[in-house]
Amino acid sequence: MPQLIDNGLHSIIGTNSAIGVGWKLNVYRTGTSTRVASYPTEADAVAATNANANPVVLGSDGRLPPMWVNEAVKVVLTDASDVVKETIDPFSANADDIYTKLVDY
Repeated sequence: MPQLIDNGLHSIIGTNSAIGVGWKLNVYRTGTSTRVASYPTEADAVAATNANANPVVLGSDGRLPPMWVNEAVKVVLTDASDVVKETIDPFSANADDIYTKLVDY
């Protein structure tokens, strides 16, 4: 069953209070460095079609697009220069929201 990583409603803000423009969210199979696909809708995840780019690049508003995955994943947030800011492995769909961990970098 697909799980929602992000609903696209929040912005990531750096420690300098700047929006994380150009930051990236990399999606991997839990415990590995093997990239896995994320999808923009639950229906796409079920059908395994229309995958997002990996990494997903945050927009000018510091937001991720909606992201659904079909398996347990590790997410790695990097800045625009690929400096790792946070790793969550495994990412839990039971967490309130990805932004409970990915804030103030």
